[in-house]
Amino acid sequence: MMRLLPNIPRETATEISRFAAEPHQGRVLVGIHKMWNIPSNHHSWNEWNTKIIKAVCAHVRHNMTDYDTILLKMPGYCEQNKAEARKKIRPQVDTILKQWGLKLEPTISES
Repeated sequence: MMRLLPNIPRETATEISRFAAEPHQGRVLVGIHKMWNIPSNHHSWNEWNTKIIKAVCAHVRHNMTDYDTILLKMPGYCEQNKAEARKKIRPQVDTILKQWGLKLEPTISES
């Protein structure tokens, strides 16, 4: 994570890693702590980078923006509402990722 986001606060990186590695609800980083021991053909580095950035985007979205508040104010719960709420907070997420030094295009923050 620190390689992809060199300016991310260490405490934040630790929090994201711990939360994402919890073995429930299909977290994107389950088992990433074992990635050094997996066969090279199992997951490419791009796949791991994508999973890491998705976890970071989810953390930023839920903890550093008004995403949850926006979503709760929308009528009903559906994927369309989630997409609209993500669209509204996307500039905030992108700004934070850039501040943290993301070198990749953050197109996956929508996931």
